[in-house]
Amino acid sequence: MKVLVIGNNNVLVNWLAKRFHVVCFASAGEVLKRMSFTEDIHGVVYQGGADISPTWYSQKRHKQTRCLDSTRREDDEAELYWNLVSNKSIPHIGICRGAQFLAVNNGADMYQHCEGHTDEHLIVTADPTSKIMTASSTHHQMVDISPVRSNEDFRLIAWAEDKATGLEKMPKDDATSDAPIPCATNKDPEIFEFKDTATLCIQGHPEYTNVEKEYSEYCLDLIEARVKYFKEQNETVGA
Repeated sequence: MKVLVIGNNNVLVNWLAKRFHVVCFASAGEVLKRMSFTEDIHGVVYQGGADISPTWYSQKRHKQTRCLDSTRREDDEAELYWNLVSNKSIPHIGICRGAQFLAVNNGADMYQHCEGHTDEHLIVTADPTSKIMTASSTHHQMVDISPVRSNEDFRLIAWAEDKATGLEKMPKDDATSDAPIPCATNKDPEIFEFKDTATLCIQGHPEYTNVEKEYSEYCLDLIEARVKYFKEQNETVGA
């Protein structure tokens, strides 16, 4: 099974290579120039990086937000994502910033700053066995799933309970106020999916070499199950 990684993160590539044949492009813009390359891929992985520009979710910029001045990366990744969602039945996987970007594209919002998610912490899964494991993360922002929580295609797979503190959003970009808005949540979303777009979002970093093996393997299992399912479905349709 072949997966495409957007970006040159060798740690992520080596982690995925445990289960997949991995190919990399430096940017989504490079893929857009060679769309024929996507014909035989079975999944796309969007990696971490700088914060997403708050213009993508219509908030003013928080003083702690560290995004690029240009939105070229977001623009290209969104064009590639929606092109593939519309024309190809494959799963899309986001890691950390990649998860946040895909979530925003599926209607979620963002907390522009939070404390408590820059280290190892316990997460709980929604599996029948309700596993508890140690995850690793390095993000100071977090997805706000409240706009999509009740959607039929949304599923929360794993969460951290009461881990995030100091949650803050910013007013919408057309508001007169510039003051941060304090927020709270009792379930910090760690892993979730949007079924209609075959999108899996992992806010942590399961690819880190020092991460707990159970968490790393759990995330690989989630990705592999989706890649395998869509590959088999496509082969059945094409038979």
